[in-house]
Amino acid sequence: MYLRERIRISVAYSVLIAAFSNQVDANSQGWIMGITGAIMALVWAIDATIVGMLATLNIYLPIIVCISCLGLAAFLMSRTHLGAMRSLEVVGII
Repeated sequence: MYLRERIRISVAYSVLIAAFSNQVDANSQGWIMGITGAIMALVWAIDATIVGMLATLNIYLPIIVCISCLGLAAFLMSRTHLGAMRSLEVVGII
């Protein structure tokens, strides 16, 4: 099970880096990849800290917060059609 999660994270990270690097010119690709890597490292550190603190309160609390945030993000994206369409273009669905 952990192997599948690691593969999914690796693929998602690679897709994210490729999507960002395709949005800039060739001279800025290294810069955008470095900034994206730094931001992702910061987010993973903050995420692990917050999940650890939430799990000490209640074992199900991180999952509840995650589902709530996903629902909020879906609601906000549905309210802004242009934002949703741009997100789908970045991922390569449209």
